[in-house]
Amino acid sequence: MSFTKTRAIRTKTRNSLFQKEGSPWGFGRMSRSEAVRNIRKHLRRSPSHAAARHLIMLFNIQAEELTEAGVPYEVLKALEKRYCF
Repeated sequence: MSFTKTRAIRTKTRNSLFQKEGSPWGFGRMSRSEAVRNIRKHLRRSPSHAAARHLIMLFNIQAEELTEAGVPYEVLKALEKRYCF
């Protein structure tokens, strides 16, 4: 399966999940850039924040995106073991 097709399926699944049950943290429908901003906000509070973990897995966010968003290097190193960036 091609990368584009896989990403389209993942996006469709994510959107249908948000429409059916919403997010436990009240995210609603959000874009990838909004997700990165929310992850940065949550990680600054706590590197093991559950909402940040949920969004990283849901949107398949990579370490490079978090670095560009301004997440501190120390936090990324702490996450590295958990998510294998």
